[in-house]
Amino acid sequence: MEQPLFWSVRKVPWWFSSPPLFLLLGILIGYGMRRMQGLNPMYGVESTTVVSHRDVKSRKALAELAEIYKPSKFTFSHAAYQRFYPVIFEPYRDKEFKMLEIGIDTGSGSLLWKDYFPLVDLWGLDMNQATLETKGGQSISMVIGSQSNRSFLETDFLSVTGGGFDIIIDDGGHHFEQQSLSYQVLFEKALKPGGWYIIEDIETSFWGKGQALYGSSITRGGCEIKDTMFRAMQRLTEVVNKKFIDNDRTVFGSVDHWVKSIMFGSNIVILQKKDEQDCFSENLYTWPNRLANDCPAALQANRTSYPAEKFTLHAFCSTVSD
Repeated sequence: MEQPLFWSVRKVPWWFSSPPLFLLLGILIGYGMRRMQGLNPMYGVESTTVVSHRDVKSRKALAELAEIYKPSKFTFSHAAYQRFYPVIFEPYRDKEFKMLEIGIDTGSGSLLWKDYFPLVDLWGLDMNQATLETKGGQSISMVIGSQSNRSFLETDFLSVTGGGFDIIIDDGGHHFEQQSLSYQVLFEKALKPGGWYIIEDIETSFWGKGQALYGSSITRGGCEIKDTMFRAMQRLTEVVNKKFIDNDRTVFGSVDHWVKSIMFGSNIVILQKKDEQDCFSENLYTWPNRLANDCPAALQANRTSYPAEKFTLHAFCSTVSD
């Protein structure tokens, strides 16, 4: 008597001989093949987040790209930011995201970023019209204007770009007025919650007053001067730890309360912006009675909230909690 097909095959696993399980196995194999082809198994459309092992293995590290494009931020020994950036930038290499760089110069940096981040929506801000004609400037979305003009940043710039940047790098004019104003406006209004804000070339905080830089003179600088950008960023670490020191403490204003963390490297400051996950930490300190008497936070134990018009972070957190 002729046996059914499923029983005529010798040494086949038991689960292979069951029609329902055989069908399930086929579905799983088909699912895996579609994933390997970079397709969404549910809808059959191309996925922008799938990167093949071959692509990952062959792509160049940031230090390698620095040798190819040679932007000054990676070639000078007092910069060499390729030592710091991979730690925070590598997770973005396979993602679609939005990035702004202030200061385009020769455009070589823009070409590097486009190579390093193949899916990036890259924007550049520069006051020099000539940067539009560089190869790098032509490869990205460009805005011409001054980073030290508050009205321009708050209106025209935000209107044109739409804000919502995941990463902002300030490699612009390096004067205190430019670095501080850009931080005050862009960190709060143009950077996404959870995003990164980087200030390069903090070295100018230590230059002598009157030193020429890009056609203007340094207005403040020195190792013992307290109102430089470097010293301001140092004081910002106290705002990050405000619940133990003073919940009202700021350096530049309410924008400071958005700072989640601040990191210092040689000639660079890296800040991360708070997001909804940080709202819980905005609660007052659990043990204010243990704080020293010279800490204002010790006397702020009965506070329940901040005025929304004073601290925009708390208005944001109120929206999240609602």
